[in-house]
Amino acid sequence: AANATLTVLNLHFNQLGNVGAQHIAEALKVNATVTKLDLCNNTIGTVGTQHIAEVIKVNATVTGPVAATSATGVPTTSQAPSLPTRR
Repeated sequence: AANATLTVLNLHFNQLGNVGAQHIAEALKVNATVTKLDLCNNTIGTVGTQHIAEVIKVNATVTGPVAATSATGVPTTSQAPSLPTRR
């Protein structure tokens, strides 16, 4: 059954890492309801950030803020070139 109610996915502080980010990206490829994504404080590195950035390019429903924090704790937000968003 399709999920018609989940629009905000808040997964901060879950220690997802690069592999978790890859799984989230795969799920978002087929999800048409999530509009906002929060992955702050998940030790997501460059590879994981690339997975998320790629899916945002093709998933037209993720239009709100995308927030994440790199593995080093440096914030990477929707303003960062690595995590594009649509307005």
